[in-house]
Amino acid sequence: MGSKGRFKYAKQWEQFAKVLKSGIRPTTFEAAWPYVSDKVSGMYESEAKAIWNFLASRPIKSIVEVGRNLGGTLWLMGCASKELKEVLSIDIEWYNTTDDVFPDWFALHNIHSDLRAEDSTTFKASGMYDFAFIDGLHTGPGVKADLEIWKDRCHYIGFHDYANRKTNKHKRCFQDVVDEITKAKDKYGWKQIGERGRSEIIFETGVE
Repeated sequence: MGSKGRFKYAKQWEQFAKVLKSGIRPTTFEAAWPYVSDKVSGMYESEAKAIWNFLASRPIKSIVEVGRNLGGTLWLMGCASKELKEVLSIDIEWYNTTDDVFPDWFALHNIHSDLRAEDSTTFKASGMYDFAFIDGLHTGPGVKADLEIWKDRCHYIGFHDYANRKTNKHKRCFQDVVDEITKAKDKYGWKQIGERGRSEIIFETGVE
């Protein structure tokens, strides 16, 4: 994100950093959402709630996130996953205001965290995760590269910005992203699960 974006969201970063420093970990979506609504999570409420309900209803112990930005979605996932023990989050940039604080928040709740500032499409992955959430580059090639890295390393895989103008009036519609995810679903036999919000989708990969 350029200097213009940093200036635009500086106040939201600072406010969210205070939430992290407080150590608060809401136990319901309704209690958590006000802290990360609008640009902190970058999601509509229906999207965030669908992801929360998915995580809260399963024994998710490990999560990898591609595309952290302000960290609102990462925090929501950390709150929703009551059995969470390990988190890996990758973003092309390091945002000091929040990224410097996140490790302490996770440690407070006995969760091992590994936050990286790297190119997700060339990341050298290892290990297995219960859930991979892909929300990095909003391009077909970028999403394809990310899913190729994680498709065999997770039991569930989710994507953000899965919307097109024919079916969704979402302002940010990326048809090439939709096409790549749909092709992967068909190729690997992924099973769609959970309810849908406005533009996200989660699959069961079948990977043991």
